[in-house]
Amino acid sequence: FLEYDYQLIRKGGSIEEKRVLLRENKELRNEPDAELKTKLYKHKNLVFGPGGLLSEYWQPRHTYIYLGEQKVDGDRTYVVEAAPAGSPEPELVYGKAWVRQKDFAIVKIEWDQRCLSNFDQILAMAERIGHQAEPRMSVSCTYGVEKNGIRFPDRLTIREEYWSTRGTYRVSETSVRYEDYKFFIVETEVKY
Repeated sequence: FLEYDYQLIRKGGSIEEKRVLLRENKELRNEPDAELKTKLYKHKNLVFGPGGLLSEYWQPRHTYIYLGEQKVDGDRTYVVEAAPAGSPEPELVYGKAWVRQKDFAIVKIEWDQRCLSNFDQILAMAERIGHQAEPRMSVSCTYGVEKNGIRFPDRLTIREEYWSTRGTYRVSETSVRYEDYKFFIVETEVKY
């Protein structure tokens, strides 16, 4: 069990994430600038997830496929897959988005494992397992917090499994809750 104080700081045109490790298992820590202690997959900038799949900038790089309808947290949604329109370029993320029917808000995203930045390490792990193991990474995030029309993550689930001729191997499962949001605007004024 890990507990962090997480900050997303925008200053001018730059955006920075900061974490303070507050608790590890049952021990208090208070470690500033702490690294995220996940085994393989390092997630960041989740607040920008919907933009990476559906923003005007990325739309020409995707092909969109309607997959049907499902409920997410009681809301009816359209499920849309965003796949690469051609050869995936660097920084292109793709996967599935659940779009709430009543207002078209993105309420959930599940990224395709092949677009993860460390997919080569995942493939290497499958090779080490042997027995024709195939990776089955699941990285999904729900966007259940809303402020001024912008949705923020409330849950992230990462599951690393490998399917082989000898069965399924679950290597890790990480569940992250985002709660107790606080929003600040800090401005400075220079006086002469």
